[in-house]
Amino acid sequence: MTAPPDLAAVDEDLLGPLAEGVGGQRQRLALGQYFTPTPLVDLVLAFCVRRADDRVLDPACGSGAFLVRAFARKRELPGDRTAAARVADLAGVDAAALPAALALHNLAIRGNGQVPRVYARDFFSIPPPDEGGPLAPVDAVVGNPPWVQQESLKATKAVLRARARAEGCVLSGRSDLHAYFWPRAARFLRPRGRLGLVTSAQWLDAGYGDALRRWLVEGFDVELILDSLAEPWFPGARVDSVVTVLRRRAADADGGAPARLVRLRRPLSELLGAGGDTRAAMARADALRDAIEAEDGDREGLRYRVRLLPRSALSAGGDGRAVARWGGALRRPAIWDRLRRATQGRWTTLGRRCRVRRGVTSGGDGYFYLRDVSDEWLARWSDDSGFRRAPGAPRPSVARGALRLVPTGADGPPIPLESAALRPAIHGPLELSLPRLEPTAVTRHLLWLDRDSARAPHAARYLARGEALGIAARPTCAERASSRRAWFDLTRPRRPGLLWTKERQFRHLVVVNEGGVVPNCRLYEIVPDDGDELWLWGGILHSSWGLLSCLVHGRPLGTEAVWSTMVGEVRGMAVPDPRRAEARDRERVEGAFRALADRPAAPMLSGAGGELGRTDRRALDDAVLGLLGVAPGGARDRLVDALHAHLGRHFDRLRRKEARAVARGRRRRQRR
Repeated sequence: MTAPPDLAAVDEDLLGPLAEGVGGQRQRLALGQYFTPTPLVDLVLAFCVRRADDRVLDPACGSGAFLVRAFARKRELPGDRTAAARVADLAGVDAAALPAALALHNLAIRGNGQVPRVYARDFFSIPPPDEGGPLAPVDAVVGNPPWVQQESLKATKAVLRARARAEGCVLSGRSDLHAYFWPRAARFLRPRGRLGLVTSAQWLDAGYGDALRRWLVEGFDVELILDSLAEPWFPGARVDSVVTVLRRRAADADGGAPARLVRLRRPLSELLGAGGDTRAAMARADALRDAIEAEDGDREGLRYRVRLLPRSALSAGGDGRAVARWGGALRRPAIWDRLRRATQGRWTTLGRRCRVRRGVTSGGDGYFYLRDVSDEWLARWSDDSGFRRAPGAPRPSVARGALRLVPTGADGPPIPLESAALRPAIHGPLELSLPRLEPTAVTRHLLWLDRDSARAPHAARYLARGEALGIAARPTCAERASSRRAWFDLTRPRRPGLLWTKERQFRHLVVVNEGGVVPNCRLYEIVPDDGDELWLWGGILHSSWGLLSCLVHGRPLGTEAVWSTMVGEVRGMAVPDPRRAEARDRERVEGAFRALADRPAAPMLSGAGGELGRTDRRALDDAVLGLLGVAPGGARDRLVDALHAHLGRHFDRLRRKEARAVARGRRRRQRR
């Protein structure tokens, strides 16, 4: 029989998988617990723990992954620290009893009798050092706090906000749980101490992160913001992750060194290597840290890309925001900066030239979205008497289009509705394939009634049925009701416009909607101020330059290569300003867009079948550069080449990253 491993001799947390197996995935995800890979722990510690006598706190320690590696790291750093002294330098807190007990055991077996300071308590309940708490100020706070969204905080949200306010950070009520850890953890830091946390990346861009980013930049030097293009560190998480390292600024210090925004282009297993002992692993992490810190300017490399931003760029807002979006600066590629420098003065924001609004939120899609089955029933019943007995409407009225038949969801026959009560509608992006949308091509209709049209006999009966089913009492419908508007009223003025998908994966599609088909909330309507410029704006936004602006101003969502843009982000997108272009250049963009409007959009990939290999797309991208004033010839060709190469690499990395996440998730399920 193989002897069990000596846990004290192993420099990793071997008990974490035990906690994962006992607790179960569903419970862990509900608590926002994601166990941190050892190479990622090593990299965070390389930036935050620099001396053998550094005191370290993990405010959400789980079973002790960061603490165990910090213990080992401190052993490898210069200095004469006993095992007991190293354990005494470490402290951990976790609200869950089992992980805290495992962390306590992890440190106890390594400390030669030193009692570890691990607390099975809510971190926010522990008084900081200046209030007489049990912990002395520390040199580093590190960890991976719970990834719990604000919807799950419920009764604790008010208390958390009050505590953050007491620390001087006025957080939005929409803040995720990790946001409250930052100001609280800062109370435990010594001057010039470091704070290094692994969190979801959403706070870098989301509105709830504005107050947090403002607070951080006022009191800290942002030393590092780092994510990975090569792999998902937490395949089970629905959002991307980011490492942030901050250093507490002394009261008399200036803005300090610029922030380093780093995107890894290789998996950590390649960057840090595999095999060897702990000393070798930590030396490799230190070498990567030193290489990143030695960068004195922006650089695009094979291992990583680095951008240096001064403190002023982190705090200065844009696009109508009070504070900068750090995620956009992290993700912005070199080709974007190159284009903007070459075409200064030729840009505007989309919201200045077009109206952008979210599609319809019905509050009850099964009730409001209806399928017209009139033709099916007209074909089934050729005589009026049989037809009238089945759906209960005269056949001639249905045949001439005065009435339409819609199913009720039950097994019985459909019911009639006045034609004016229905409007052609799109329920989501998957129903779109072409850059041009004809109302006759849609298969769904939306209930389209105001108070006046609701008086029609069949419409009135359908609404009465909805009230009996409780549709009117649903939150969205009830909130819609007012003295001016009924609970069922989804109507609003319609104009020809463009349809923009809120979320996209590998396909970029902007659709001309001249017939005013109504989109749902997963689509946005973009209506140019000048109605004659509909196809021109369609060409600008459908181009690869429009996609690049979307990637700069939007944000990743989950690990499945999904990219999201909120309404405000679409309004703030930088786009070519057609008013600064010659008429012939505007006509060329419109013509290039019309030339590809009758074929389905392909994935934005290089090679056979990919959109980036299409000559008509290249013609559109070239035309948009003309709109920006780039002269025909070599410079324009090189810009298009660089754009397509960048997008090809970007989406190929996302495809590989998604495949790794799927494969890793499959292996984890098989192990369970």
